[in-house]
Amino acid sequence: MKKNKAIILNGNLGKYRKGFFYFQPYNGGKQFGCKSSENLDIIWTKDTKEFVIEESKIIGDKLTIGNCLFDFNSLEITEVNIKGFTQHQKYSLLWYATLDYVGFYLKNETNIIEGIISLQIQNILWKRELYSFYKDYSFEENIIIKVVYLDGKIDKYGAKGKEKAFLGLQFLTGETLWQRSFKELGITSLDKFIGDIDNILVCACGKTILGLDKNTGEIHWKLRHRSEAQYTLLNPSTGCLYQLYGWADSGSNNSLILLEIDAKTGTILYDKSIFKHPNYQPIDNLGTEQDWKYPRFHNAVQWKEKVYFLVNPTGTSWLANVFEFDCIQKRVTKVSDELYATTNSIFVAEGKLFINSEICKKVASRDNLENDKWSRAISIPRMDGEKEYSEYYAISKESYLTIFDLEDN
Repeated sequence: MKKNKAIILNGNLGKYRKGFFYFQPYNGGKQFGCKSSENLDIIWTKDTKEFVIEESKIIGDKLTIGNCLFDFNSLEITEVNIKGFTQHQKYSLLWYATLDYVGFYLKNETNIIEGIISLQIQNILWKRELYSFYKDYSFEENIIIKVVYLDGKIDKYGAKGKEKAFLGLQFLTGETLWQRSFKELGITSLDKFIGDIDNILVCACGKTILGLDKNTGEIHWKLRHRSEAQYTLLNPSTGCLYQLYGWADSGSNNSLILLEIDAKTGTILYDKSIFKHPNYQPIDNLGTEQDWKYPRFHNAVQWKEKVYFLVNPTGTSWLANVFEFDCIQKRVTKVSDELYATTNSIFVAEGKLFINSEICKKVASRDNLENDKWSRAISIPRMDGEKEYSEYYAISKESYLTIFDLEDN
């Protein structure tokens, strides 16, 4: 992985498209749209008191930002007016978009109304009241799948209730196609929609992974596993789910486990130490069996046939490496130098891997900080055979955006 120059960026990363990305400062307040250059040229700013960066979506050449759309071609940000509403709403949110349509989510203290707007005719195609969660959905041009409360009520914080269900809606009419309660499916929660393949929607539900038929809501497969399903990633190019997690066996031997699942059938293809995989090859920075603490789950992003894991070896701090896992060769092929990164600081787009993190440097002791560039020093436990010892790392005061070029080997 070729690493470009790091840029100071003290904020949460957003989406990236055509050389532009956006971020929200750690102290909130605004979002900034920037050109991806050495100087981070600011293209636009937007007040973000009523929404956060994770709620924005990118489809084609447009980005949803609250009730606005940013066009990556014209570099213009425009407000989408929702006609037909006279009552003042607490906020409006464009929570998904296609090239021709956007979905909206309007909430006040008495109701939540959702629907679809046609961008061509600037009019509402449909709207209906739902006790739903704007973050929990999957959609394409013919179906929307949401999580709703069957016994829902609205308060100032949003929808609430006791009984949840998946709801399948026809995209252009809002008609209910199917409904499946969580109780009926044998689950109690949804952490996220992992992805879909061949009309199977893969859902992370605690320690259960569920494969639902997108057209009917019927269960294709259901898998209960010891790991946390929300850290599982789908690679459509191979049709498999992947996860790296730290675990300890009955003898307290620590190891880094590779989990590989057939996304169409729910069959576990591999669930053992990555060091014992038939295709394992030693490489720099990969470590040994003794380096992995229990339990630890590692975030991941996917690009083509590769999955990139943000891996924390020690389990005691945010000191991490980026692992490049080749899903065809079924082995770790590259490991980056160490970063001091949080779990939400990584995403991939257009052949580039973006990581926002503090940088670190190995020092002799906690007191060995050379200048005001460093905020503190941390102690990291290491293993030398059976012996444990500590290493010390200075952590920078600033956060830096680092861009890896995945197309340049």
